[in-house]
Amino acid sequence: HNLTIVATDGVYVEPYTVQKLVIAIGQRYDILVTMNQPPAAYWMRAVTSRTFNESNGILQYSNVPNSVEPDSTTFLTPFKTLNDSEPLVPTNQNSFTLQPPIFKKVATLNISCNEPIKSKCFVNGKQFMLADTPTLITMYERQPAPHNISNIIDFNENDTVLVIVNNFINISHPMHLHGHGFFVLGAGPSSLTDAINFNYQRDNVALNYNNPPYRDTVSLPQQSWLVIGFTANNPGSWLFHCHIPYDMEAGMSVIFNVNGTISPPPKDFPIVRPFSSRAPTFRMQNITLGTWLKKQLGIYVVSSIAILWAIGI
Repeated sequence: HNLTIVATDGVYVEPYTVQKLVIAIGQRYDILVTMNQPPAAYWMRAVTSRTFNESNGILQYSNVPNSVEPDSTTFLTPFKTLNDSEPLVPTNQNSFTLQPPIFKKVATLNISCNEPIKSKCFVNGKQFMLADTPTLITMYERQPAPHNISNIIDFNENDTVLVIVNNFINISHPMHLHGHGFFVLGAGPSSLTDAINFNYQRDNVALNYNNPPYRDTVSLPQQSWLVIGFTANNPGSWLFHCHIPYDMEAGMSVIFNVNGTISPPPKDFPIVRPFSSRAPTFRMQNITLGTWLKKQLGIYVVSSIAILWAIGI
């Protein structure tokens, strides 16, 4: 059976038919399957990219007994595959043309981690940490953004933004942007002068401005580069981060502050103010947990890694 894609990341596209999909963490596809094969039970296979674990489901015609085992096999010959670079064309969308030099803001993000365990990750040399007061509240109250604590990049409302992401790590990362969709203008590796470090002035010819894919999550290739473009037309404080929880916890995130009119929070909305001092180090089964535990208005907040470790998952 073929897979006919009708939407990506919530955006309807002109139907595009493939036999296999490459899906990064956080991506979504809406797919139609036409039941036009001999009545039987057919395997649906999902295989991970690194460990080659396989999860299976069964696509079964209604007039086939449940006792029938699927006997379909994997494809032995090359077949049509979809990845992030395919030119899926949005439908019922207002036209949006990206041509140099319309970009009012060009942001370059260099991503790296400490080796070999990658317990800390950095964007432009800084590990992401949450500020004591939520950044959106800071914006609404017109207070200075805590650039010294969090990775924050400021845009003005309706800026047309080019974001260059250089990945100096030997694994790929699914990058997700809150609050906006974006055009995927290009991703390496390619025949650039520097396969990892994309330079806009030097390498702009490698970008695709003709019906580029439109998404909110895209795979950043290992030891390579990614370029996305979007219009910052949604004022607020928006996270751009790796969708792998471990990497996000390690600090692979940045905030895009889009300056503009911010709606006030509801009158009964509890606004979190600065954390009090961190809780002291304590031990559980003779293992030091460190200062993961924070005390916030009488509520203890523990990082996700600490929780998973504590319950043994």
